[in-house]
Amino acid sequence: MTVTDRAALDAYGPHDAHQAAVGVFGDFVEKLTVVDFEE
Repeated sequence: MTVTDRAALDAYGPHDAHQAAVGVFGDFVEKLTVVDFEE
């Protein structure tokens, strides 16, 4: 998903599937960030 797609979805409005996808993606990014700091 590109930044443009993300912005378009955000503008379209939050719905359950979108919120779930953002939540999973956010968790994934947090884990990557933690791993980067631990190295």
